Amino acid sequence: MAKQSSSKPVDKPTSDSVPDEATPQTSETEGPAVKKARVHFKADRQKKFKWLQCESVDGVETMFCSLCARSGIKNGFTRGSTNMRASALTEHSQCQDHTFAVNAGQQQMAMKSHIDSAKEQSSQKLHSQLKVVFHMAKNDIPGNQFRGMTDLLRAVGVPDFGTDDGIYKHSESLCDMERALEGDEQLGEQLDDNLKASEFIGIIIDETVHYPSDPLQPGPIYFMVPRKCGLFGVCCEGVPQQQFRHTPVSCLKDISQAVRSSTVTGVNSPQLVGNESGETFVKTDDWHNFLVPSFRPLPGIKRYHHLRFTSAEPGVVYAKEFEGKEEESFMLLRTGCFTDQEARPTELTPPGLDGKGQWYLFEKIREFCTEETKDTCPKPLTAHP
Repeated sequence: MAKQSSSKPVDKPTSDSVPDEATPQTSETEGPAVKKARVHFKADRQKKFKWLQCESVDGVETMFCSLCARSGIKNGFTRGSTNMRASALTEHSQCQDHTFAVNAGQQQMAMKSHIDSAKEQSSQKLHSQLKVVFHMAKNDIPGNQFRGMTDLLRAVGVPDFGTDDGIYKHSESLCDMERALEGDEQLGEQLDDNLKASEFIGIIIDETVHYPSDPLQPGPIYFMVPRKCGLFGVCCEGVPQQQFRHTPVSCLKDISQAVRSSTVTGVNSPQLVGNESGETFVKTDDWHNFLVPSFRPLPGIKRYHHLRFTSAEPGVVYAKEFEGKEEESFMLLRTGCFTDQEARPTELTPPGLDGKGQWYLFEKIREFCTEETKDTCPKPLTAHP
């Protein structure tokens, strides 16, 4: 008997099962993987995700989060993400980093809105104060009345003057506002016309300046106490204080030169009362103690800006607050006093600086003087305190 084979029969290939040479066959476990289609950036997603930005980095579309980048957070969307799927955007919008960035951005916007509002209110207040300064200059109201004017406006309920916040009080601030208005040709013409029509010859200057001083002032001197010089007199033209602020000064002679050069014609002639060495050029008498026994003080003298007296009425002074106001008369001479017509007050001698003040000038202020004027702060002869 023939022995039966245990092997399975092999099917012969047919024409239908013969593989096509032009079409390679792949098995389920072997062969190249199928390349997935690339998802490109869709611009309409920026309507939903306002923070989304897309840039081309090395030719590859890359998405970024503007909120996270602005907050300084480091994550996949600040370094740049190439995952363009919508799920990646949703996942990032819900992550802790992005939530923190959103809250920080809202706080920054609220703070910016508050700051902008404060700036607008401050600008409006400054504009209102400039109007007050313009009105005062136009009506010949003295600068020392500025505070009283702002207090009056606050009392009557003007909104911009409701509080002291943003209201300037220092005399230098008033000068700055006046300089800001100098560029106004209309104001300048009105002031010139008023000065020409005025019966007075000039403006009284009464101010204290510090020296040594420089327009490019070194910072450290702001924390020190330099010397003081009082300016007093009649200014026919120009403003010496403005010239002083633009001129380096180290001594009294420099201040004198600044006053002289404050006008083109040199009509302002300075006169030094003394010098740093203690020499006195203009003698000063003790009129206060000399007149107190014989005269009464004028009550509320600071309110009056127009004063006159005549030899026909000894001891009587006529005063009024402003031009056009009613004039008042005051008898200041006490009865039966001042009978000695030849009496004269005693002369005052300037005391000068004590040893402590001299050492302070030598150790702290001398370095800010020019080489030519350092001798105005010499080394004291007294022992160091």
